[in-house]
Parts: sequence; structure tokens; C-alpha cells
Amino acid sequence: MRKEQVYNEYLEIKKKVWPEAIISNTYDMLLIPRVPLPPKFNLSYTPLLIVIDYYNDYLPPSAYVTRKLRIYGRKSSHLAEELTELYMLEKGWVKLCYKIIGKWQGGLKNFVLMALKFLEGLED
Repeated sequence: MRKEQVYNEYLEIKKKVWPEAIISNTYDMLLIPRVPLPPKFNLSYTPLLIVIDYYNDYLPPSAYVTRKLRIYGRKSSHLAEELTELYMLEKGWVKLCYKIIGKWQGGLKNFVLMALKFLEGLED
């Protein structure tokens, strides 16, 4: 993703859905402070952090939620601390573990939607 594309999509996300969304000054991180969650989670909302790697266009961004998040009272194997970078764990984040088949070609909006659908459908 190009920075210009990321910024334009961020503006759309901010205007249409999450006015509290924040983007870093280098456009490599997007924070949505309060994403509502279904009742199966121990929290009614979570922050969602999207990290964009500009050095590899073929990799999708990474998505993180609060490390305190549990589903049906347990840790989820799809919120894997062992696959989360130590510095992110120390800051209270855990990575969403998902698999995208093939080359990543989506934009920021598509990635945010994918992360939200992934969370919504999470069962373990």
C-alpha cells in the first residue's frame, strides 16, 4: 500500500465510521480506540491497532487487539501471544492470527473489514 492510499482510506474510515480513529504521522499505524465486540468476549469493546509494513507490498498489515481479550472466558489460539512480538506484548497488545492465501492486494479499509469479520467469527 502506498502512503497516499493509506491516508485517503484513513480519512474515509474516520469520516464514515470511527471519528476517533488516529493514524501515526508516518502512516504506518492506525488505531481505532473502541471496536464493539459480541457478547462472547469478556470485554464489550477492544482497541484495534493496524500496523502497515511499507517495505513489503506483498504482506498484509498486522492487526492487534488488547492482550486482555478472552473468548468464552478463555484465551483464544487465534490471539496468540507466542506469535506476537515481545515489544507489542509488553505494550498490552496481542496479534490476530489469520491466514491470507495468495498475494495481498487489498487496501486499508478492506483490511480493517477483514480484521473485524475475523474477530466477529472467532469461536476459540
